[in-house]
Amino acid sequence: MLKNCVAVLDIGSSEVSLIVGQRGVNGTLNVRYIARNKYNGFAECRFFDEKNLEEAVLSCLKTVSEALKTPVDEVYVGVPGAFVRLENRKFKLVFDRKKRITDRDVEDLFSSGREHVDIDGFEIISETDIYFALDDNRKVFHPEGEVSSLLGGYLNYTLCSVYFTKIIRVILDKAKVKIEKFIFDALAESLFLIDEKSRENPSLIIDCGYITTTAAITLGNGIVAKHSEDFGGGIIAYWIVKSFDIDPETADKLQRKLNLSLTKQAEQTYKIENMNGYDEYSVEEVNSAATEAIDEFIENLEAFVIENSSKLRSGLGVYITGGGLSYIRGIREYFSTKLGVPVEILKPEIPSYSKPEEASELSELNYALIEQEKENKKRGFFGLFKRK
Repeated sequence: MLKNCVAVLDIGSSEVSLIVGQRGVNGTLNVRYIARNKYNGFAECRFFDEKNLEEAVLSCLKTVSEALKTPVDEVYVGVPGAFVRLENRKFKLVFDRKKRITDRDVEDLFSSGREHVDIDGFEIISETDIYFALDDNRKVFHPEGEVSSLLGGYLNYTLCSVYFTKIIRVILDKAKVKIEKFIFDALAESLFLIDEKSRENPSLIIDCGYITTTAAITLGNGIVAKHSEDFGGGIIAYWIVKSFDIDPETADKLQRKLNLSLTKQAEQTYKIENMNGYDEYSVEEVNSAATEAIDEFIENLEAFVIENSSKLRSGLGVYITGGGLSYIRGIREYFSTKLGVPVEILKPEIPSYSKPEEASELSELNYALIEQEKENKKRGFFGLFKRK
């Protein structure tokens, strides 16, 4: 691997990508290369074709290694929400006197919760805080240095399905590639795309892919709750197929032309090219089929938010990201109207990489670089004790 660089394998619902990058000036991201490959995807927490997934991953590794003229021998792996389970717990440590909170105290707090989140069929891939609490009832995000007689915390443990980790490990073992860490994509997005001040209030990030969507309620440095379901651009195309009895390829082209801002006028049509010219489809009828699928998802989304409303102390900021919805003209306004709150499109703010569909890749890259920086700091610290 190139010096100071990390590689991240992102597993989407229709595409696998491998991104290599490093930290740039003033904490920015410097992307060295990205390789992408389409594959058959997954639904209902299962890959459609594991061999097809393997071929896509190995192809990405080969492309990047050839482009950068160096082997990719270690990667971080992004995990879609469909394969993730959250276990959030409240714990506290009580001290015999007031003391200044240290990094070790924070680590002890997390350790006290690990034994309670041992779930069969899952493994812990990250642990972070939604907030910490002190003896004066203050909730803080950075307790280190605070003086208190106790340290409490609402802690977020992210678990990944062993089904997912086993498949990915087998594939990467064949390529002699080491896995540094698994990364929950929604957690990485919340930490990268929403600034720390805004994270003091809860947000709802809707990451919509081609087949699968994950909605995550975020707060502080953690995820309060998540909801995953089979919904996305491909599902909208399927509803269009059913409504017009057309082939999936034509339906996919139609859903990519969607404009929900168009007024309902009989003469308006979407035009799809064919060998003899083009076919025309009523805007009103196509939009009706698409919004039927979208409305079903919004109903499920509202039920998810209501179910978790007791965990929230203020209103939600709502964001759409990913490549399954954000390209649809008028989608932000449509969601705003249905939900009754402002909705924004969330995307990376990086030159040449500022599309919503690039959100998970860039967010995971940022997360991986933070992990690398932590490890380098640890190695530097322990290196002080080595004999010269």
